[in-house]
Amino acid sequence: MKNQMLIVFMLFFTIDSVYSYNPKPCICPRVWGPVCSTTGKTYSNTRVLECNHAIEACKGECPCYS
Repeated sequence: MKNQMLIVFMLFFTIDSVYSYNPKPCICPRVWGPVCSTTGKTYSNTRVLECNHAIEACKGECPCYS
């Protein structure tokens, strides 16, 4: 029973990693248009922010002022 559960567990994660693999690289332009993420990190532009799977908090460098 333990072996069967281990095989199912390994198969699930193998299939998940195959389908979540994205072979296309994230191409980001070298344009300075800073944006601040919700984590407080400044990214050089919106595309770089998106490539890093971050969420925009505000336009401009961190910290954000309201």
